[in-house]
Formats: sequence, structure tokens, C-alpha cells
Amino acid sequence: MRSRLKGMLIVLALALVLVAVPAQAQDGGGLTEEESLLLDRVFEAREIYRGWSSYVEQGSGVQTREVSLKIGNTPQTQSTVATWERTSTIIRQDNDMNIQSSLAVTIDNTRFGGGVESYTVNADVRRVDQQLYVSAAYEGESQPDWPALPDGWVQVQKISDWSGFQDLNLGDYLQQATPFDNPERLKEASPTVTLETGTLDDGTPVEIITVELGVEAIQSLFNTSVVDPSVTAMIIS
Repeated sequence: MRSRLKGMLIVLALALVLVAVPAQAQDGGGLTEEESLLLDRVFEAREIYRGWSSYVEQGSGVQTREVSLKIGNTPQTQSTVATWERTSTIIRQDNDMNIQSSLAVTIDNTRFGGGVESYTVNADVRRVDQQLYVSAAYEGESQPDWPALPDGWVQVQKISDWSGFQDLNLGDYLQQATPFDNPERLKEASPTVTLETGTLDDGTPVEIITVELGVEAIQSLFNTSVVDPSVTAMIIS
């Protein structure tokens, strides 16, 4: 197991945003030279850690869903904002991976006509031999109208079997493909790429590269009209 990259670490953040994000290409733009160079750094960093037999991945992010409709002449909007943090240990073997992960997701729901409810789900996730197992529970006392969660550990056959799994990004543990897997197509999708500096909890300096894609770009990359909402951030360690 590789312990840590020497020098400045890179935090790779991929934001898949389920709201309308204007594509740069629609304005005749595309990637700037700086954005293209930042993406090249992302691809190089991914190649390095993908060669490791095991590593720790820490991530955090926000995903947003909005539903708008018109009741009579009155527009109504319902939104869900899920803010999450997770830590995963990945072990690669025979072109596959086993994963042990802990995550916490705070969901803020704004209902049609107003009113906001918030709750947090804490979960442990295991991916073993391509099978997914999850143990999830609400933090504190749950309410009867909150999305259903199973008691204790369950093997997940379909994420849709439990409504409480919807905002846990469990698809990330099952799907091997990511937008980073095809560098040329990702660049053609004209994402927004930014760079900032930060530090880890132990004071180690890092550079944070954020790649943001809108719905149209995601659909183009995966050749699908259905998007599984997720946000992924990785700390190479």
C-alpha cells in the first residue's frame, strides 16, 4: 500500500449538478488553456493511484435536485439538497475492488408551498465480490414520514428498494465508470474546472481541483437520458 504522495497532494472533486448549468460550449467557449492543464493533472493523478493495490479515499460534496410544476397559474418548486461526507478504504484485486466505507448525509427538503425539513443519515457500506451491503440509520429520533430505511445490514439488490437510499450515492460503489475514464470526451463536454489551495486535518497542504458538469454534459458523456445523481471527491493519500 502506498502511504502518501510526496509534496503537494491533489484533491479531485467532481460535481455532477442536477440543475441547469450553462455549458461553456454553448457560448462558443470550451475549455480555457488553464482548465485543460488542470484536467491533465487530474488524469495523471488518477493514473498514479489506480496503480496502487489499496488506498484511502475521503470525499465530501453537495447534490441538488429540483422539481418545478405549475398549479393553476402558480409555479411551485420542490428541492432536495444532500450534503455528504465519506471515508472509504479501497482494495483492488483481479480487475475489481472491495470497499469498506462510512458516510454521513444531511438532507434538506424544501416542499411545494414552503416548509423545510432536515435530517441526517449515517451509514456503513461494504462492497465485497461485486455485492453491496449497507447498514443505515437516522441520526436521532426518526419521523414516520421520512424515507424508509432497513433495520441493520442488508444486501442491496436494487437501490430503489429502499427510498431512504436515494440520496446516499450508493451507485458510486457499484459503477466502475466515471467521467474521468475518457479524457477527450470529458474535455469536449466543456466542464468548469477550478483550482484552490487548502489543508488536510493534519495540516498537510493540498491543491483542490474541482470539475463541475451540468446535466446535458453528463448525459452526453454516458450516452443516456437518465442521470444517477452523485458527487464524488477524492483525496489521494
